[in-house]
Amino acid sequence: MSKIKLLIVEDEMIIANDMKMMLESIGYEISGIAKSVEKAVDILNERKPDLALIDINLGKGMEGIGLGRIVRDRHHIPFIFCTSYSDKKTVDEAKQVNPASYLVKPFNKEDLFVAIEIALTNFSGGTEQQPNDVILNDSLFVKEGRLFTKVSFDEIVWIEQDRNYVEIHTATRVHPVRSTLKDFAKNLPEKKFFQVHRSFMVNVNFITAINSDIIKLKDKEIPISKNHKEELLSKIKLLS
Repeated sequence: MSKIKLLIVEDEMIIANDMKMMLESIGYEISGIAKSVEKAVDILNERKPDLALIDINLGKGMEGIGLGRIVRDRHHIPFIFCTSYSDKKTVDEAKQVNPASYLVKPFNKEDLFVAIEIALTNFSGGTEQQPNDVILNDSLFVKEGRLFTKVSFDEIVWIEQDRNYVEIHTATRVHPVRSTLKDFAKNLPEKKFFQVHRSFMVNVNFITAINSDIIKLKDKEIPISKNHKEELLSKIKLLS
C-alpha cells in the first residue's frame, strides 16, 4: 500500500509550492514539480505518477493542453487542468483532450481534494454501484475515509466475498469494497488472479501449496472447489 503520487505542472513556483504543501497535508505524495512540458515528460517517464495537475498556460501560451494530450495518449493516467481562465474558448480547447477534471484558480485545499476525487472516479468510469474503487494501470485505488488509498495488484494476496462487500487482503491490511466478487474480478488481470471458490479469489504468485480441498497462501488456508482446482492446476502448469 502506498500514497497516490501526483505531478504538479506549474510555471509559477509560489503557486506550485503552495499546491505541494496543500496536497501533502491532505495525504498525497508529490512525484515532482515541473515548470515546462519537457520537465513534466521527464517526470512522467521516470517517476510514473498516478495523476497530473497541469496549468494550461505555462508562460508560452496554452502548452498545458498539448501536455494533457501526451498524458492521455502515452501515459494513460487522469489529469486535471488548473487555470486562471474559464472563458468559453479556453474551456472548449481544454475539452478536446478530455481532462478528468478542471480547476479554476485561485483554489484551496478542499477544492484540490474534490477535483482529485472526481478525476479518479471519472477516469475509472465510476458508478453509483461501484463508487469505492478505481482501477488504474497496475493498481487499485480504494476509497477510505476522505482519500483514495493505492493498493498495487502485486500486494493483494487474496480477495474474499463478505455479503455485499469484497475484502481485499494484503499482507498487512484488509480493504473492504462494496461490490460482488464477480463484478470486481472483471477489473483484475486474469494472469495474476484466479477464482478458487465461489467466495474466494487468489493471487497465484502467493500460492505455496495445493491439496485436495485447500489452497495455501503462506499461512492462510482457503477452500478450493474440485472444478476450480483442475482449472488452476492447468493454468499454472502443475501436476496434480
